Amino acid sequence: ALETPAVMRDEPQYERIPHETPLPPALSYSDELPPIRNQGSRGSCVAHAAAAVREFMEIQRLKHNPDFKPNSVDFSEQYIYWWCKEQDGLPDVDGTYPYLGIQCLAEAGVAQEKTWAYNPHPRPGDEGQGPPPPGAPTGLPPARTPVLPPLNGDA
Repeated sequence: ALETPAVMRDEPQYERIPHETPLPPALSYSDELPPIRNQGSRGSCVAHAAAAVREFMEIQRLKHNPDFKPNSVDFSEQYIYWWCKEQDGLPDVDGTYPYLGIQCLAEAGVAQEKTWAYNPHPRPGDEGQGPPPPGAPTGLPPARTPVLPPLNGDA
């Protein structure tokens, strides 16, 4: 077996934040999260997770609008899963790569659930269950995800 490189064995060095702010004793976003959805017997957990991330972002963006109804945010897991299956090179394999779910949001956006409803049942020989129905977005769907900054501090 290969030995782990020394760089990977060293403890990471952390910098002290000059203006520390105390953290609250508890923080919960449970009342601002989209509802839990059932993926059924399909390997579409990546699409469900990506849709939930995008729905949470939309809820955060709109929650201060007095006319906003949280239940009105419902994006198509089916669209995300179909897009991922078109990209992953594994059209007949159940499931897809997590990075593709986020890449779909960044590059293609996402359709509304009412435009292309999720089918929880597998369709033999058609894992992605495409193409999209007539009228569903196939280019740039209406909801776009903003570019997110890198998490490691690199520009």
